[in-house]
Amino acid sequence: MRSIKIFALAAIVISFASVSVFAGGQREAAPADPSRPHAGTVLTFVAQPDVFAEPVRRLLPEFERETGIRVEMETLPYASLRERQVSEFVAGAGDLDIMTMDIVWMGEYVENGWIEPLNSYYARDAAEINPDDFLPGAVQGLAQWNGDYYGMPLGAYYYLYFYRTDVLDQLGLEPAVTLDEFVDLARQINELPNMHGFSSGYRRGAPLVHDSVSYLTGIGGSILRDFPNDNTPAMNSPEAERIYQFYIDMLNYAPSGAETFDFAARREVFQQGIVGQIGNWSSSGGAFINPEQSQQIVTENLGVAYMPRASRDSQPYVPFGGWSLVINSNSPNKEAAWEFFKWFASPEVQIRYTEMGGTPFRFSTLREPALNRASPWFNLILEAEANGWVDPEVRPRFSTWPELEAQMALRLSEIVSGERSIADGLNMLNQEMRRILEAAGEL
Repeated sequence: MRSIKIFALAAIVISFASVSVFAGGQREAAPADPSRPHAGTVLTFVAQPDVFAEPVRRLLPEFERETGIRVEMETLPYASLRERQVSEFVAGAGDLDIMTMDIVWMGEYVENGWIEPLNSYYARDAAEINPDDFLPGAVQGLAQWNGDYYGMPLGAYYYLYFYRTDVLDQLGLEPAVTLDEFVDLARQINELPNMHGFSSGYRRGAPLVHDSVSYLTGIGGSILRDFPNDNTPAMNSPEAERIYQFYIDMLNYAPSGAETFDFAARREVFQQGIVGQIGNWSSSGGAFINPEQSQQIVTENLGVAYMPRASRDSQPYVPFGGWSLVINSNSPNKEAAWEFFKWFASPEVQIRYTEMGGTPFRFSTLREPALNRASPWFNLILEAEANGWVDPEVRPRFSTWPELEAQMALRLSEIVSGERSIADGLNMLNQEMRRILEAAGEL
């Protein structure tokens, strides 16, 4: 009996040692290590397998060592990712804590209440994260909606013109400035042995829409007349007719099978050294200079400039895109998720992320000497941001965008494949977009 009493007493002592407060019939756990307040938390994270994915994955063990928070990361293709997220939101589920969100989903996600507002987090930790060091395009496009914070930038993408300096030297030509020069250069590159003059996303869906719109806006066109001031559709403009004729004609200078190229395929042929020039997001720059991902002839001869424009007198125009980190509004682990956001955004981690091929969003990272020397497009980004040439609304981010994009994908695919004439397809598209916007009260 004595041994039983001693055991019971010991159990009581242990019990009280593990409880800091016992009141109202509820126990509160002992205070955690203040330097690791969320240790033991497991965050679920679903992401697009874009160029940022592998650098982020490689950094996660470091985050867990520092904070005790484990992040379980899953990647899904673009369409599947969106479907998974929307299903989670509609069900009101909190199984996913953190998600990557394409820039064009921001309005829809915010206005439906699907993602956590972050104003209070940014305000509380402003001194720690220093958002004044964030690139303006990244803040406007990836962090904010109507001036309020809803995301942390993950990948800041600037649409630029990449080319092979050795190929242009062989032809005795300079990189194209205008769209006409770009076409002429593509023709001449295509005449070289085993070379093609163009590659782009032609696959129906986001690849065709996103890439072609970057060329459209470069020559002064737009999807809507003046978003958000005038949302009248503008897809039957002379500029749009010119660009979709351009897209049809440029298949003559593209590799075989270009009609099926998605985001990855249109980039890979440039990395293989068989395409001499390409419009692409700056996020691909890391792959273009990485000898493990691109042919040596590419890594040693990479040039970069602004996208071709209507005339040499036109100012450069830089379409902006990319991905945000967002928190599911139903997540039970919001503070732990924010800890990950802050850690990822820190200047020290941003440097390591960039060294691994990630896409930075801090001024200080772009200016870091070693990174700046290795990435010739960083100075273009800094110049474009300083001059106000960056447009985060090249694909309007409002809630109607997914529906507009689906309709654009259908009609533009019909045009490029020859199923429908350019004029008929664009006129039909413009009427359909107007109906969508009127039904949503956006006109």
